[in-house]
Amino acid sequence: MFLLLGISGQGLFVDPESKLIMVQTAVRKLPVGDPKSPEAMALWYAIVAQYGHR
Repeated sequence: MFLLLGISGQGLFVDPESKLIMVQTAVRKLPVGDPKSPEAMALWYAIVAQYGHR
């Protein structure tokens, strides 16, 4: 499982084992130090918990 982060708040969440991908689109005017959104992380882990089982 890995996460690719964009400088303006974008995110690409990938779980190769379960073949799940989540894309977060965003446009922030200024780059941020930690672009991870707590809400997006919680959503991702909930999706993997629900649908990640083979």
